[in-house]
Amino acid sequence: RVYAFVFNRCGGSAEVAEELTQQTFVEALRRRGGYDGRGDVVAWLCGIARHKLADHYRESWAMVRMF
Repeated sequence: RVYAFVFNRCGGSAEVAEELTQQTFVEALRRRGGYDGRGDVVAWLCGIARHKLADHYRESWAMVRMF
């Protein structure tokens, strides 16, 4: 479900979706102490993925502006 969330928001690029999904789960492992278990874990993961998507687009935009 997290991959589908990312895939639908990254222009349908499987390569980008796979990379960002992987980054999401790595970040979730780093932050696992911050998840209190009260909410849906998929919603928590999608929140992390949303930040990864924002970072990706910020970096992409910065590269475009350089050229």
